[in-house]
Amino acid sequence: MASFPIPIRRLRKPMTLLLAGALVMGMTGAVGAASPSGSGLIKACVMRTTKVVRLSIYASPTWCKKTEVYRAWNVKGPKGDIGPAGPAGPKGDTGITGLQGLQGIAGLTGPAGIQGPAGLKGDPGAAGATGPAGPAGAIGPAGPAGAVGTAGPAGAIGPAGPEGPAGPAGAASTVAGPEGPAGPAGPEGPAGAASTVAGPAGPAGPEGPAGAASTVAGPEGPVGPAGPAGPTGNTGAAGPAGGINGVTRATGTTSGYAGNENVGATVTAIATCSTGTIVTGGGDVNGNNVRHYAAITSSYPSSATTWTVIATIVAGTQANGNPPSLTAYALCAS
Repeated sequence: MASFPIPIRRLRKPMTLLLAGALVMGMTGAVGAASPSGSGLIKACVMRTTKVVRLSIYASPTWCKKTEVYRAWNVKGPKGDIGPAGPAGPKGDTGITGLQGLQGIAGLTGPAGIQGPAGLKGDPGAAGATGPAGPAGAIGPAGPAGAVGTAGPAGAIGPAGPEGPAGPAGAASTVAGPEGPAGPAGPEGPAGAASTVAGPAGPAGPEGPAGAASTVAGPEGPVGPAGPAGPTGNTGAAGPAGGINGVTRATGTTSGYAGNENVGATVTAIATCSTGTIVTGGGDVNGNNVRHYAAITSSYPSSATTWTVIATIVAGTQANGNPPSLTAYALCAS
């Protein structure tokens, strides 16, 4: 690393911040230096007026200067929100029909009930009607037969008597007769009530064809766990050697305000490097008071070897006397 030809003490003004911003933040270890192991924070002091940042592992509200404000940033940001749920997945195929359950066991027969008590004796019934006449008495024995007389002439045939009543039906035949022709179909009867007992499930039918692909995507599944870290890559080639051999500080011009300046008045100071190239620069306001208070409002390289600083009165009572002044500085690389 390049050495400093002249010692640079810890400045109390923005000059130190600009030097730190140019030389320290340009190195890859700047963030690590402001974030000690285990703290998880990047600490810094920020100039209230110029907003120049000064990184330090010792930065704190009490360590920073009165002209600075303490700031800290997390090395690692908070975990992001969970992504929205993905669209619904396609509908699955219909499952196979389950087997019919077994029939339950019949319950046991309950015991016979107890016989009830005998009923009360009923009242006597009414007198019955007179019964029918009894049968005629037996015919006495026949007397002795008389002698046979002579036969008389044959009489004429009388008319036919009335038809007698039908006899009782004969016994049913045990031999079925031939089946007669089928009669016409009768009208369809009303539909029966719906059964309350489901019938046994039929056998599973063949699997139907696959349905059309869904046009709505299913919900996105949760993010899977992070995969294992990959192998360490090969070490890259060494970079070219730096071109800075040394840095010197150049003190530039000092410009003062008049004693009766008002808010908004500006002064300009410049610092010039005689050789080499300007790395960075800045300025320092001296003599601020309640009458006139100035702050650096612009600091920039105005050429390859010149750094320009502008200060503006931003507050004060505007009373006459005690004006502040502005001095420019530059860091020259050779």
